[in-house]
Amino acid sequence: MARPSNTSEMVSMSVSLTRQMAGYLEDLAIEGTYGGGNPQDVMKFLLNNAINQLFEKGALERKKYRALGEGKVALAEDIKN
Repeated sequence: MARPSNTSEMVSMSVSLTRQMAGYLEDLAIEGTYGGGNPQDVMKFLLNNAINQLFEKGALERKKYRALGEGKVALAEDIKN
């Protein structure tokens, strides 16, 4: 079953990894239990989980965003009514 498409605006980022790290992501992608069938989806899954753990530990503060429509968001404090 395909997952629903993300309706939020996406930002592309480039990450350089060692061959070993890329190999581990490929292994997890083949296993299929960590976010998807390719290394990029696995990396997004693992990064999302790591950030959520930082929120839970209090090491990172959750920011408030507001939807602007058409998938766009902005920090709530940057929006002037």
